[in-house]
Amino acid sequence: MLSKAQVFDFWRNKNKTFVIPFAEYEKKELVDICFEFEKYFGHGQVNVYASPAKNSKSFPAHADATENFLFHTEGKTKWTIYEEFAPGKPETIVDEFVLEPGDLLYIPCYQYHKVDTIGPRILLSIHFNNKPDQTLQNFAITSNSQNKRSKWYGWAPYRKVKKQVRVQHVRSNKKQWSKPYFNQSK
Repeated sequence: MLSKAQVFDFWRNKNKTFVIPFAEYEKKELVDICFEFEKYFGHGQVNVYASPAKNSKSFPAHADATENFLFHTEGKTKWTIYEEFAPGKPETIVDEFVLEPGDLLYIPCYQYHKVDTIGPRILLSIHFNNKPDQTLQNFAITSNSQNKRSKWYGWAPYRKVKKQVRVQHVRSNKKQWSKPYFNQSK
């Protein structure tokens, strides 16, 4: 586990991209967006990618084993899409373009792609394993009752409840224990 100071150091001072996995559980609206995609693709998840600056260190050219919808929310990024699919190697570039806030990019399973940060950015990656045998000819949408995703419950991290301690007040001379910073007015 890294401390907050270490995370900040990696992000800001060492220019590394960080990822928040399963971010759909952080906000109800993300669960709702996930569910709309799940009607077609089945169970998915949202990852948040944040980079602090131009040329932030991120992933090299790679292919994901999921269908991927990328919502660009802040900053700009350059994307490179390759002709090849995994398990091949990324060799032939078919397209290069810049995503800006509000843009949506779809990348199919196993297609090689690469992202280069042009400056600070935030991106939502919503990805899914496609349903077995799902094609445009065999199109099936999941109903609300068929969706297996846990509903939003306003989850919050577990907080340990401290045992209440009964405090006894002792009379004393305030000047003996008082510190000057307690008496400053704001």
